[in-house]
Amino acid sequence: MKKQKKRGSASSRVAAGLRMAALSLRHSKTALGAYYRHIAVRKGGDVAVFATARKLATLIYRLLQWGQPYLDEGAVAYEKRYQEGRIKRWLPAQKISAIGLRHRLLRPEHRSLGEGSHRPEVRMARVSGCWVRGAQGGA
Repeated sequence: MKKQKKRGSASSRVAAGLRMAALSLRHSKTALGAYYRHIAVRKGGDVAVFATARKLATLIYRLLQWGQPYLDEGAVAYEKRYQEGRIKRWLPAQKISAIGLRHRLLRPEHRSLGEGSHRPEVRMARVSGCWVRGAQGGA
C-alpha cells in the first residue's frame, strides 16, 4: 500500500502566499518590483515569481530571526546598482580605470522628459571595438 501525500500542509500554504505576494510586485515601483521585472525579462514570468518569492522569504526570515528591517531602496536605486554591477562584471577593473569609465552608468539626470522628449540622452563610446554605454571618452 502506498503512503499518501500530505495535502495542504502549512509550508505549501506559506509558499502559495509568497508566490501571490511576489506576483503582486510585478507592477510595483519598488526594488523588489524591479528585481521581478529583470528576472521576468531574462528567464520568464514563472521563474521570476519563484525567485522573487524566495527573496521575500529570506527578507521575512531575517526580520523574524535577527530583527533586520527591510528598507526599500526604490526601483531607480535598484536599476542604478544593477547597471553598475553589470558593467563591473563585463569589464575588468583595470580596463574601467584605463578608459575613464564613469561608475554612475545610468542615464544622466534630465529635465526635458516632460517637454516633448521621451528618451534621455545616453552617452556611448567605443572601447576595444565595442560600444559601451556611459563612457566619458573613447580609447
